[in-house]
Amino acid sequence: MDSGCFFQEIETYAGSIHVMIATMQKHFPRIAAEIPVGRVTLQLILPQTDLDEKRSTNFFTLYDSPDGYAEEVPYTECFLSVDDKLDIVTIYAKKGTCWDETDHKTLHFLAQRLYLLESRAQFFELAQQISDIDLLTGVYNNQSFLCYGETLYTRGKLTAYTACFINIKNFNYINQTVGPRWGDAIRKEYAQRIQGQLESEEILSRTGGDNFAALIKTDHIDRFLQFMTCIQIKIPQAEGCRLFDVRTRIGMCTAVQSQTMSELMNAVYVAMNIAQTTDQGDFAWFQPKMLEAALHDKEISLIFPNALESQEFVVYYQPKVTLIDNRLCSCEALVRWIKNGRVIPPIEFIPVLERKGTICRLDFYVLERVCQDISRWLEKGIQLVRVSVNFLKVHLHNPNLAQDLLQVLEKYQIDSKYIEIELTEMSGYENYHTLFQFVQEMKKARRQHVY
Repeated sequence: MDSGCFFQEIETYAGSIHVMIATMQKHFPRIAAEIPVGRVTLQLILPQTDLDEKRSTNFFTLYDSPDGYAEEVPYTECFLSVDDKLDIVTIYAKKGTCWDETDHKTLHFLAQRLYLLESRAQFFELAQQISDIDLLTGVYNNQSFLCYGETLYTRGKLTAYTACFINIKNFNYINQTVGPRWGDAIRKEYAQRIQGQLESEEILSRTGGDNFAALIKTDHIDRFLQFMTCIQIKIPQAEGCRLFDVRTRIGMCTAVQSQTMSELMNAVYVAMNIAQTTDQGDFAWFQPKMLEAALHDKEISLIFPNALESQEFVVYYQPKVTLIDNRLCSCEALVRWIKNGRVIPPIEFIPVLERKGTICRLDFYVLERVCQDISRWLEKGIQLVRVSVNFLKVHLHNPNLAQDLLQVLEKYQIDSKYIEIELTEMSGYENYHTLFQFVQEMKKARRQHVY
């Protein structure tokens, strides 16, 4: 049997399992001509995953003799790999023939070589996946996604697509509820559900974490978005299955003429930021004015640290008077940004700092400046009123907020009667335990003017 040359030829085509199978089917009659083989099948039973109720199976027929085969007593060998994948090779005799002992030795050799070829093909397929595929979810990785988009652009086909940047909402809650292992299983199932909705030549990738990107044909985008509104995934638990409604935020942009893949993805990132930071809905279509806003946000974020260091932020005091006798009773500290002689309105920078999370640095900067002013006024013998300083509710995520506030007051030896800390934006706040703890800590330190 010219099996050595035959298997060497097959190995040259074993870049993937399906290519190897197709090549085997084409050339197997050469082997069948030398031994009485009527049929050869290969069954791949894959490892069970967390969300699979049973193992999935791939079945391939490598050869069927035109003369038929004997169904009785086939030759079967099973091979279990280290990753719990089971390969079952089944060989049937040609109809009307019987195998002798020499044939069985040949069949054993044939079955082993088929298993080795399949394992080799799977190894090469896995190596390819490492470079092209996200191993957790099985969809493309970001590099492959961008390359595919650039190919469409080069061929002039990108304008037929709408790009989507997809983020799973509140995935941290899911992760904390069921644990990281099941969180990964949900991400994988989520990706596979979306993958199942794609049409020919559409592509999905995982960009990292709980973020995905997709190129969807524009005439399919409405059906795709309808599907993406809510994807239900069941998780088996000890007390029974738990159902999660997995919802998403999506930034979208339809490609236009001469727009590169890089420019298209930049647009969807901008749209996603709008979906995440505004109440305009979870699905946001890119508009050119969004790019101007994004550039403005980036500029503010870049120059803010130096502006804070250079003390470009100035504190003004808005008086509060009683209506009975027009007497000054207190005042509120307001911050203004003076840049190159121009006063930048708070509406231009406060929302940006809130979105970027740097507003906390500005709030403490204002508190420091207020304490410095109070200390200076006391030295001059000026009669003072209480000064209110605003702190956003985001500060309550800081478990050491009370200690940090008290440390500033103690640094300048400021009596608590001169300072009022006002927590703003408290409507809709639900974590009252954290708020209660903060107030208790301040009271414990005998700071009475905290609201």
